Amino acid sequence: MNRAVIAMIVALIAALYLTILNVRHPLIGMDVVENKNGDIIVNDIYEFGWAKKHGIHINDQVLKVDGKPPLSHFTVREYKTIEQAKTITIQRENQIQTLKVDYQSHGTEQWLYYIALPAGFFLFAISLSIFLLRLRPNDKSATVLIYFL
Repeated sequence: MNRAVIAMIVALIAALYLTILNVRHPLIGMDVVENKNGDIIVNDIYEFGWAKKHGIHINDQVLKVDGKPPLSHFTVREYKTIEQAKTITIQRENQIQTLKVDYQSHGTEQWLYYIALPAGFFLFAISLSIFLLRLRPNDKSATVLIYFL
């Protein structure tokens, strides 16, 4: 088995893993920062994320993620964003709300931008790679193009 075929197999495994991850966990789309008091505050909402569709606003305070303090959640600690959570408790002014992240309703935009378009590009790249392998099996420039795709 030549290296180009191995590269395509590795790319297929990575694409399947990322697709499963995107299907199982919707994009919550909420960046957070820690203020001077140690509170976790929402500082950005993604356009096609779950948070925007469910009424979370910039400057809302995040009290809990999955029933624990926000800094104990790995995505808050590592990436300053809230992702892969089941429940989020926020406070806006004097109102406290606990929202359950619904993994079933992703939204049309999320499916399009994070699953359909990447899957379409991946299928195009695999088709072009197979075409190049059949047309010029030992051509180094075709192999480099396959690696690039």
